[in-house]
Amino acid sequence: MLYPLSYGRKTDADSRGANPGDRLYRLGHVRHAICFQWDMPKAWSNKDERMYEHIKEGSEERGVSEDRAEEIAARTVNKRRRMEGRTPNRRTQGTGNPNRGLESRSRDEVYNRAKEMNIEGRSKMTKAELVDAIRHSGGRG
Repeated sequence: MLYPLSYGRKTDADSRGANPGDRLYRLGHVRHAICFQWDMPKAWSNKDERMYEHIKEGSEERGVSEDRAEEIAARTVNKRRRMEGRTPNRRTQGTGNPNRGLESRSRDEVYNRAKEMNIEGRSKMTKAELVDAIRHSGGRG
């Protein structure tokens, strides 16, 4: 199975296969390539692998190329993992621990909560303003 390692411009060194574990794929007429490795990410569970195969097979049945089907499947599985909070924590992801109050969460976590609640003007608000907006819109902290 393939999953993206990095994105970059295709060079002569890439064509020669400097790293035998990596492969390059050219997408359409774009002169950029995506490096893939043949191993499954260690973070993926058996359920993720089954989901990947199911999505890949379904895409291929609809006439999508194998390379594109693999990309679609990997992106879909990773999106689900991200939504479930099973990816490494990043500053701008998630809404924080729901058992903690809004004041103890980071500004980005409070911002993401406001985004879920469709609070307008949130990008220009401070953390305190975001907390107030969430509370006034009926959101629980």
